[in-house]
Amino acid sequence: MIKKHATTSATFSGKGQTLGGEPAAPDIVGEAKNTFDGAKAQFSQLDPQLKVLLGLLGLYFVFWFFR
Repeated sequence: MIKKHATTSATFSGKGQTLGGEPAAPDIVGEAKNTFDGAKAQFSQLDPQLKVLLGLLGLYFVFWFFR
């Protein structure tokens, strides 16, 4: 019954439009990648002991959240 209604076997070929009908901003992905690369560069410059401390604090909050 589903095959009867299917017109193609191709994947979704949308044009990236929002519900309002205007095209989605293509720069969002590039901007997010630039922000992530900047944060990664700053994190790599941190002292190794500070990285360990931040990791342990992060794990503490994850365990505290799921307790």
